[in-house]
Amino acid sequence: AGRQIEMGVQQLLMGRLLGMRSDMADKSPAQLFSSMREFGSVREFFTASSVGAMADIPFIFVFLALVWSIAGSVVWVLVAGAVLMVLPGFFLQRRMMQLTAEMQGVTAKQSRLLQETVADLDTIKTQRAEGRFSRLWDELTAVQSLKSSEQRRLAAALTFWSQGVQQGTYIAAVITGTYLV
Repeated sequence: AGRQIEMGVQQLLMGRLLGMRSDMADKSPAQLFSSMREFGSVREFFTASSVGAMADIPFIFVFLALVWSIAGSVVWVLVAGAVLMVLPGFFLQRRMMQLTAEMQGVTAKQSRLLQETVADLDTIKTQRAEGRFSRLWDELTAVQSLKSSEQRRLAAALTFWSQGVQQGTYIAAVITGTYLV
C-alpha cells in the first residue's frame, strides 16, 4: 500500500511538472527542482531517529548495573536478550546497506532526470518527449519503490523479532527472579 501511494504521488508530481505551461510557471527552474527534491528529503528525515538511539546506550549500562545490584545473576538473562536482539541486525546489515546504495543510485538518476526536465521543459515539449521522460520517471520510481518496500519489509521483520525477544527476555527474567527468591 505504501509503495503504491509513493508511486502515485511521484507520478502525480511528474505529471504536473510535465503538464505545466512554461508561460504560467511562476517559479524559476531552481525553485521547481528544490520543491520536487524536498519530497524525498522528508523520508530521509526519519533516519535521524538513529541518533536518539545512540544517546540511550549509556542508560542501558546504568540499568544493567542497577539490575545487577538488586537481582545479581538475573542481569545475564537481560544481557542474553540484548545479544539475541542485536544479532539479526548484524546479519542483515550488509543487505540493508546494499539496498540503501541501490536506492541512492536511483535517487541520483531521478534527480538528474528531474533537473533535465525542469531546465529543458520547453525543449522536451517541442520535441514531444513528454512520454519518454514520463516513462523514465515511472521506471525509476518503480525501482525506488520496490527497493524501499524491501527495506521496510526487512525493518518490519527486525522489529517483529526484537519485540518477540523483548517479551521472551521479560518472561525469562521473571522466572529466573522467582527462583532466586
